[in-house]
Amino acid sequence: MAVPDTTELEHELTSALGQWAASSVAVGSVLKTLGTMTDSPFLKGFAGQTLGWGAIDGAIAGFGKWRQSQTDVLQAMGDESASPDERISDERKAQAKADKLYKLLAFNAALDVGYVAAGVATMLAAGPLSRRTSRPASEWMGIGAGVAVQGGFLWALDATFARRVAQISAESVHSWHDSRTQAIERLKHLITTAHSQTDSE
Repeated sequence: MAVPDTTELEHELTSALGQWAASSVAVGSVLKTLGTMTDSPFLKGFAGQTLGWGAIDGAIAGFGKWRQSQTDVLQAMGDESASPDERISDERKAQAKADKLYKLLAFNAALDVGYVAAGVATMLAAGPLSRRTSRPASEWMGIGAGVAVQGGFLWALDATFARRVAQISAESVHSWHDSRTQAIERLKHLITTAHSQTDSE
């Protein structure tokens, strides 16, 4: 059975999230400066969300990278001369890991849609929110836009990698079925050959 190895995908996902986090912090810093210079409530609101989400995403990416490094060390210390039973166990663990990652990404993608909706709702409710708080409506517009942009990117990221994980799992299943079919055909051939030899005797 082919093992659905998602290790490389996890590294790619963490790297992409880290790059987005760094970009968000950089862009947020620039926009915050511009917002202060121009006294733009919209830019201030947008910059605040961009900086905040960038910091959170960066922390998540950093933790993910640390966990992956620990996993890589443990795998490097593993015994390559594993028994057949141990290899089967590893294959099952790999499949379970792929399934877990897919469910996590799908769940996150659903949350991301909620973030986008919350951002849009904030923009639509900018007027009432302004009347209830000391912040101008344009700042609430910036806050909502910032949330929507961050949620939109995270949705694209999570949905893309969820699809790739599902594709890897599907390919491993197809590979297993192909191997099983080939094994059955070889067994049939051996049985036919054995019968032929018996009949000739």
